[in-house]
Amino acid sequence: MRRLLKDYRVWFGLLVLGYTLAGFLWVPWLAKSQLLSYFREARGLEAELAQVQFNPFLFRLRADGLAVRHPDGRPIMTLGAVDLDFDPIWLFRGIWRVQSLHLSAPELSVQRRASGSWNFAVLLPPSTGEPAPARAELPRLSLGELAINDGRIGYEDLTRTPAFRQELGPIKLQIAELSTLPDRRGDYRVDLGLGDTGRVHVAGAASLTPLEVDAQFEAQVPLSRVAAYVAGALPSLRVTRGTATLDGNLQLAGVEGFGLRLRDLGVQVRDLAVVDPDDTPVLAIDQLDLSQGALDWPQRRVRIQSLALADTQLHTWLNPD
Repeated sequence: MRRLLKDYRVWFGLLVLGYTLAGFLWVPWLAKSQLLSYFREARGLEAELAQVQFNPFLFRLRADGLAVRHPDGRPIMTLGAVDLDFDPIWLFRGIWRVQSLHLSAPELSVQRRASGSWNFAVLLPPSTGEPAPARAELPRLSLGELAINDGRIGYEDLTRTPAFRQELGPIKLQIAELSTLPDRRGDYRVDLGLGDTGRVHVAGAASLTPLEVDAQFEAQVPLSRVAAYVAGALPSLRVTRGTATLDGNLQLAGVEGFGLRLRDLGVQVRDLAVVDPDDTPVLAIDQLDLSQGALDWPQRRVRIQSLALADTQLHTWLNPD
């Protein structure tokens, strides 16, 4: 027995065995219990997590079936699956490197209450009441690939009268090589559905240090849904139909303050109809085209090369008062 205990191969084998058992069994149990404990005990929510798997040799983690709800059963967040691939070699360079992070079928229920507060605030740690610390340097993080597939957001705004409800989805997001390291730019692409007929597509490059975003965007928006959201500002008018198509290039920078630069803006409005509360026609625009629009902020400068209207009808009358 003494000779066996002196054999380094025995200790090496025990070390490998302990590492294997801890990685495959203890890490998943710890991750699941800590996450559920945070939602249930620290935040007072109902939470479920089907399973967690971890490979200690490949440093890959997978979690399935996360669901978070209010105590009354109203959903806040669900997640079909998350796959995370961590690269520990980068730690020798002082960088936390996530090789890939994939989220499948995430769903978030966003509600703005009548008081103005947001329902998802319960997911965040409570405020300590202490003043915010001075801006510190960002940790050295590197993300090789982030992918979100079949995401959805249910939005409800109870501050509006009547309450506004809209589903956003499906959402598809792809990001490649995003990093907090200086002067590193990554590519991204976002595709977002707006109900049955609306869509948004954004693609470009971004950096976090310094904060810069370059976006080429295209969007098709049903104007009746936009009008429903701002109905309180226009109580005597209602948009019954109409579609707006937008495209252009947007640049954001946050090096010294906030800067916004919009170029090559194009807007096309088709088949717009506006009526009063009695459904009497007020405005009808068959075609509106805006081309080569530009905006600079904080300079507050707007330029438009051309604006064309076709087949436009305006109905107006003088009331007895």
